Amino acid sequence: MRAAPGESALIVANAYANINRFYISDVLHPIRALFKDTPAYVVAARDDTALDGREITIASHAAPLHLIAHLAARPNMTIRDASSTHRAAELVVEDKARLA
Repeated sequence: MRAAPGESALIVANAYANINRFYISDVLHPIRALFKDTPAYVVAARDDTALDGREITIASHAAPLHLIAHLAARPNMTIRDASSTHRAAELVVEDKARLA
């Protein structure tokens, strides 16, 4: 894909925070969409004891929340917002969440 002289081209992943700013813009004009399947999301834990105990915090980016919403209905589960799936994993490493 080449930009016309005097123009620029930009490739942006849909997982980019605030992607709506690219799609809803008076300046940028989408010209093509590229599709690639992503790996399946899973719930990750540091170790096998993550589900032990009374209170369990799951860190998650907003995008996959619908995949774990059923867990939030459990009385001992809390979902903690994370800015990315990478940050959710960091919160587990930092012991600020038990699952990501």
